[in-house]
Amino acid sequence: MRVAFVQTEPKRLAVDDNVDRLCDMISNTDAELIVTPELCNTGYLFSDREQLAEYAEEIPNGKTCRRLMELSKRQGRTIVFGMPEKDGSRLFNSAVLVQGGQYHIYRKIHLFGPETGYFDPGDLKPICFERGGVKIGMMICFDYFFPELCRVIALQGAHIICHPSNLVTRFCQEIMKTRSVENRIFAITANRIGDESLDKLDLHFTGSSQITGPDGKLICRSDEDTEVARIADIDPSAAEDKMVTPWNDLFQNRRPEFYEELLRG
Repeated sequence: MRVAFVQTEPKRLAVDDNVDRLCDMISNTDAELIVTPELCNTGYLFSDREQLAEYAEEIPNGKTCRRLMELSKRQGRTIVFGMPEKDGSRLFNSAVLVQGGQYHIYRKIHLFGPETGYFDPGDLKPICFERGGVKIGMMICFDYFFPELCRVIALQGAHIICHPSNLVTRFCQEIMKTRSVENRIFAITANRIGDESLDKLDLHFTGSSQITGPDGKLICRSDEDTEVARIADIDPSAAEDKMVTPWNDLFQNRRPEFYEELLRG
């Protein structure tokens, strides 16, 4: 299976220009599954909840989702992209998986930093979606800090986790190697580049988007400051092998009776 990430530099609140450039990059990326950054149509920072509400869109009827669904259908691609979602009065930091006329939503569960001031925490359970026999899960950026999330997705049989991100730290790229090997799955982290400033907050995004494999090894990684698409050919069935040693099956060796109650806090 040919998969890819698209690493972009969205301009704050310039939705039409951002989506135009994103569609051009996706159109020129020869992959079956393509992952974009978090909030790829708006940029990251909002002055308040009222401004976010102005730019958040309904799914699937908002213009960003419509355009990417049309592109997916026209080119036969599966696209996972991050955008702000409006659902009635609620506002979510969401990832959307589109396959032609079909769509699936994941809403970011673990909000980071300034997001806590204007987004609502995600309210949908993380589940897998299927593309031609390949099971795909989604999480967003800071979710990577919570290993339970990757694990519950992997336990559903996920081959690939798609991970739209706006990373401002340098922990993630190394941690995602661990998330991959501890669940023996592929992970596609699509980060953004550039800088955003609002009031007294200045953010620098670290780029270095990457794809990691079930053995925890880096398959490919971009640089820190270039808009670029990178492609990798993977065998999703490699994520079905959960043997750590000839004696140890990663999932069969779990003993949840000793820790599930403690995890519930």
